[in-house]
Amino acid sequence: MFHVEFNLLLYDLTSTYVQGEAEQNPKAKYGYSRDGRADCKQVVIALVMTPDGLPLAYEVMDSNTSDKTTLRTSLDKIESLYGKARRVWLMDRGIPTEALLRQMRTSGQETFYLVGTSRAKVRQYEHKWLDLPCRRCANRGR
Repeated sequence: MFHVEFNLLLYDLTSTYVQGEAEQNPKAKYGYSRDGRADCKQVVIALVMTPDGLPLAYEVMDSNTSDKTTLRTSLDKIESLYGKARRVWLMDRGIPTEALLRQMRTSGQETFYLVGTSRAKVRQYEHKWLDLPCRRCANRGR
């Protein structure tokens, strides 16, 4: 109905804080606050979206959930909901672990990713990259 493409998926995390005791929400806890509100309980929300902004899946997690522990669950959830397919995941560099990226590269599935390079890695390879010859690419009529 919406002609949705599932070949590029955007994955991100955010947190939201709640005011009051949030006694009915066992996931709301005190901890690190992206909003600078350590005085309030909060939850972490993981969201998978298409480039058109259509949400495909979400997960509400404990506020003390580490970003690096969330991706595997989302990969599995999307595969179980929409089947195996050739997909590219776009995410912040703080989300995947190197071990999970390696697993994505070698799994035999067509699961790819685009993720920012850590500053430490950029510094590690910067001199090698700067020494590479520069080539100009032809504009192919675009």
